Amino acid sequence: MLRFRLGIACLVISTICLALLVLLVYPRYFMEDLFHALQWGPIPYWTPVTLGGVWVLATIVGYETVQASRSPARNTGSALYILLLIAFVYCNLLFPLLTKVPETPRFGRHGNSCSSHQHQLYSTILMYVQDHDMRLPTTWDEVEPYGATPDLYICPETKRYFHRLGGYGINANLRGKNLGEIHDPGSILLLADSVFPRSYLTTLSDIDRTRHGDSQRGFLGTSLDGQMTFFTIDAFVRLK
Repeated sequence: MLRFRLGIACLVISTICLALLVLLVYPRYFMEDLFHALQWGPIPYWTPVTLGGVWVLATIVGYETVQASRSPARNTGSALYILLLIAFVYCNLLFPLLTKVPETPRFGRHGNSCSSHQHQLYSTILMYVQDHDMRLPTTWDEVEPYGATPDLYICPETKRYFHRLGGYGINANLRGKNLGEIHDPGSILLLADSVFPRSYLTTLSDIDRTRHGDSQRGFLGTSLDGQMTFFTIDAFVRLK
């Protein structure tokens, strides 16, 4: 009886691993969006391989244990056929994951729109600066008369399932400062991806680093001199 229960437990673990493995592939980006919403960062690259290995091992052990508990004298040679069947399904599931071409960032129609939104926001801030003696705005409300419409604050690359509020943030450390007094403006961020629209970026943790890309995640940022760059998830950036 104990052997039978052990086999059932292994089959339950196998089913859970298979379900998680399927969710990594279909629907597309479902698990990535879940990790993003929970702020767990990107999914480790070794996750599908580990899940697949546990699935194969648990299925074989569970099946053979259950069958052996019913018929102790049974020939266990059928494990080879089970292994071949599982390996076939396993390879078909992992193929879309392991053959992904890293995209840095994952730009297509949405990514181009995202960079366009951030560029337009920078242009509105620049117009404000020119009209206020080179002084940077202190709030988002101050730049709205210069064309910062509500739709510009929403990133088109927002998450499909859990995260629908992705937007842009302004460097809170620069609010109200004179642009001419800032040294090396090309190394300091003015705008960057943030979890919520119209954010004020106080520390680097306020930046949304998981919106763009597949294998290599990162974020879009615009420096004070107007240069827009895609930063990888571990890139060094400055807010002051």
